Parts: sequence; structure tokens; C-alpha cells
Amino acid sequence: MKKNVFVYALFALLLICVMVSCNNSGTKPQEVIAKNPATLKVNYFREYYAVGDTEDKLVGSLSYTAEGGSSISQVEIKDSEVKKEGFDTTTTGEGKTLKLTYKGIDVVVTYNVVNMEKVDLFGEFIVGDNTTLEFKKDNKVVKTKWESWDDYFNCRGHEKEKEYTYSSDISSSGRTVVRVDDWNYYPDGKGGILSYPSFDQYFEDGSKYVPGINTFYVSTGPEDNRSVTNPDAKNKYLVMRFDFYGHAYIWFTADTLQTTLDALTNDNAIKIGADQMSFGVGGVSANKVEGTAQGSAPSGATKNLTILMNKDGYDSKDRAFSFVSYSDSDINYKGYSYIMKLHVPTT
Repeated sequence: MKKNVFVYALFALLLICVMVSCNNSGTKPQEVIAKNPATLKVNYFREYYAVGDTEDKLVGSLSYTAEGGSSISQVEIKDSEVKKEGFDTTTTGEGKTLKLTYKGIDVVVTYNVVNMEKVDLFGEFIVGDNTTLEFKKDNKVVKTKWESWDDYFNCRGHEKEKEYTYSSDISSSGRTVVRVDDWNYYPDGKGGILSYPSFDQYFEDGSKYVPGINTFYVSTGPEDNRSVTNPDAKNKYLVMRFDFYGHAYIWFTADTLQTTLDALTNDNAIKIGADQMSFGVGGVSANKVEGTAQGSAPSGATKNLTILMNKDGYDSKDRAFSFVSYSDSDINYKGYSYIMKLHVPTT
């Protein structure tokens, strides 16, 4: 028994010596560095789809980070290397789940399936600066780019047309849209498109988009008398009238009495031609144009004439539009600014 105790003691002593020797040699046990595992996350995913949509309609992207974070790859969800499980659009429903797998890693997203509204568009709509869309049968639509208000209003024939076939889809917010030339439009359920006036709305009597023919627009007050104000506009009102062809005529007057307006003639006005104006969703306007003085009209007050539409539009008896002239490259030019309103004749 004593012999066994002696052997154990000797073994322990030798083990201690070995440990001390290792420490004194300066070597350390090998460290084990754990690598970060590969990860997969969703960058973006469109949550709404229509009944009957197939996997090619999936929209979104993933970020894959390789093991240890050595590289990051961006991959589209519709990529063939991304496996999809659970994309079911046979019925409507909210909060459906879709499992996406890439390089052995899974991520789950939720999506909604909705019914697409029936789309039956017809008629012509003003959708941008000098731009119209005319919807026809069989999902055909003609996009027309006009050169000016004169071309559209007086049918001058300088327009450029291109025909498209529009398609229906579901937007990222779940609304039915039609796509024309890479732009989405929302049907209003009545044959038109939201936020864009139709031809009939544009040209109806008392339209807010188109100025009245041979109707006076007068400023809400006279210009000031400051040194920076154009001499022809100082303490003067501005009067404006559009003729049958869409041309605009302006006068500076001491007042806006009916007798004063009745005495005004186009022969002594500053003219802005319809070909200098444009039309759009907000209405007919002008941007930095040069007026032409007729007869005895002042010729030094016509730089950068600009018509800015207010939300109330041309039919407003309070704030129809703003009319501005200002200096641009000519620092010596003095401008003016008026708020115009529809004039109601007195009897």
C-alpha cells in the first residue's frame, strides 16, 4: 500500500514538472477561433399579389453573408437559385407565409393575396406637361406629346404619338394599377384614372384648368411702389384676357372698374401667344416667356413672364393663378408679382 502511494506521488510530481516546463518554454496551447456562421436576410419584399400570380411576379431581394463575413452577395428573390416554398395565390388571404432558401439557409416572409379590380378605361386624360393618354379598346392606349398649348387647343398637328398595350397589376400597397410606358396609373372605377383630369373635365364650362374665353382676370390689388418694382407696374393693377385661340393679353391699369376694362383693346396689350404656353395636370400655364408689346403697350415689362396655377384654378373669383415677371440673367431688370382672380362683370 505504501508502495502505491509512493508511485502516485511520483507521478504527480512529474506532471507538475512537465507543466512548469511548458510554461517556461513560452509556448501556449493552440487557440480555437470560431467563425461567424453564414446568414441570409431580406432586403425588400413586396407583400401584395393578385389571385393567380405566379412565382415570376415575386419582387424582392436578399443579402447573403458568407461564413466568417468574408463576402456579401445580393440576390433577387425570383433568382432560380432561391428556392420558394409556400407561394399560393389560388385564394385571397392575408399573412400567408413563404419560405425562401438560398445556399442552405432559410428565411420566411409574409404576403397578402387580393382580387384585382376589373379595369375598363376609356377616353382621353391629361397626365403631364403637354402630354395626354387616350385609352381605347383591347387595352390599347395612345400616348401623345404635344409641342404647346397652341397645338392641343387649336389642333395644329405637330404632336408625336405612340401606341402601347397597357397591363393591370397590383401595387406594393395592394391597389389595382395599370402600367403605361413604365408608369403606374390608378383606375377610379368609373372608366377614368385618379388624379388626372379627363378631356371633358378640362374643357367643360367654367373649367378650373382652362382660362375662360374673352373673360377678364384682374389682380387682387395693385403692385407696390418699391425701387425693385418694374416702373410700368408700380401702383398699377394687372388685367388679363384670353381670346378664342388661347392667346393671352395683359394690361397695366390704374383700376379695375368695368368702364376701364371695357375700354381695353388687344391692339394696345402685351401678348403671350398660345404657342408660348403649355398645359398639364394643374392647368394651362407659361414658364419664363417673353411677351410682345402691341401698339402703345410698354415693351420693358415682358421678361420671364410666368403663369403659376393655384389649387383653385381659373374658375376662382379669389385666387385663380399667379402672374410673375422677374429678373434672370439681366440683373438690372425689375419685375412684379400679382395674384389674379376671375372678374365678375358688373351690371
